Amino acid sequence: MSGFGTLRAGDTVDIVAPASACSAVELERGLDAIREWGLVPRVPDDLFGDPYVYSNDDSVRLRQLRAAIGNRTSRAIWCVRGGYGSGRLLPRLGRCSPRALKPFIGFSDVTALHLFFNQVWGQPTWHGPVMTQLGSDRISPAALEELHACL
Repeated sequence: MSGFGTLRAGDTVDIVAPASACSAVELERGLDAIREWGLVPRVPDDLFGDPYVYSNDDSVRLRQLRAAIGNRTSRAIWCVRGGYGSGRLLPRLGRCSPRALKPFIGFSDVTALHLFFNQVWGQPTWHGPVMTQLGSDRISPAALEELHACL
């Protein structure tokens, strides 16, 4: 697989939570940040479930991630947050493969997924801020501008 193109206003971005959850307020602030760039976030209705440690059951998180990977209408996959749980998806992730090359964005616990995407599929990924950081004061305006320019 070769590199992917830039994101443009109107492009759909699949939002996934392969690790931990966040508050509804944190998620909405992150979604608002990418909406300001003209991107269209697609969030599964069942993004968060009841588990205490993870954002949802392993099977639900895996299904959501597979759907994002296989979706031909989205131009990127953006993680809600790190935390813990992404590595639990790896043993069952190998049975799917990307249908279209697109950026996978996140860091922390999702680094396990970055490595898998890179080593197994040869797909480049972006080790970058998660959704919970985009709408917070944890990223400077200059860093957000640089991220937007990279996108």
